Amino acid sequence: MTNRSWVEIPVQGGTMSAFLAGDGAPGLVMLQEIFGVNGAMQDKALRFARLGFTVLVPDLFWRLEPRVALGYSDEDRKRGFDLFSCFDFKAGVTDIAAAARWLEKEHPSVGVLGFCLGGKLAVAASAAYSFKAVASLYGVKLEADKPRLRAIDVPMQVHVGDKDAHVPLQAIEEIKEALKDRPNAEVFVYAGAGHGFFNAARTEVYAPQAAALAEERIARMFNQSLGGSRRKAAA
Repeated sequence: MTNRSWVEIPVQGGTMSAFLAGDGAPGLVMLQEIFGVNGAMQDKALRFARLGFTVLVPDLFWRLEPRVALGYSDEDRKRGFDLFSCFDFKAGVTDIAAAARWLEKEHPSVGVLGFCLGGKLAVAASAAYSFKAVASLYGVKLEADKPRLRAIDVPMQVHVGDKDAHVPLQAIEEIKEALKDRPNAEVFVYAGAGHGFFNAARTEVYAPQAAALAEERIARMFNQSLGGSRRKAAA
C-alpha cells in the first residue's frame, strides 16, 4: 500500500495540516480545488505517488476552516465558492512556499502542480518559491497575470479542455500568446474535455483518456526536471 499520512507544517500565523503520500525521490506540492483536500484530491496525490513521487497536499483553507473536505452536491459547491470568496490569496501563496520548504528537507528539488484554484496558485506561488517545474491543470484566470506567466523560467505545462466553462477559449489563446517565446512552456488543449477532466470522482466531467495523457506528460516533465532526494542519493 502506498504510504499516506497527515502532517503538520509550521507557517506564518499557526500550523497548517497537509496530506502526504508516497516515498519516491522527487517531491511535488499539489494544490487543491475549492473543495479542499477531499477524497478526490487525496486520490490524485496517491495517483502521482504510485508514479514514484512524494506528494504533499497543503490544507490551504486552514485559516478559514481546517481540513475542509467537500463533495460535489449543489450545497457543497456553494460552500466551496463561499470559501473561495474569502480566501486570502497572498497568505495562500506564503503557505505554499512554507509547504515547499518543508518538503525540500527530504526532497531538495520540488515541483508544483495544481487544479482549478490550485492551478492558478501553482503559477502564482512560483514567485515565492523556486520550484523546479510547474504544472497547471485548468487553472482559472491565468491570463489575468501574464507577467507572472512570462517570468517563470523553469519547465511549465498548462493543461485545459476546449469545453472548459471556467477557462474560455479566448483565455487559452491569451495564455498561449503570453508563453509563445518560452521554449520550455507548453499549453495542452484536450478536445471535448471540460473543467475538472482529471477528477475521477466527478463522473459527469471526468475524461479518462485526457486525464491519462495529461498525467503522462506531467510525470515526464517532472521526472526530467527534478533530481533525486537526499535519501535516494544515499541509497
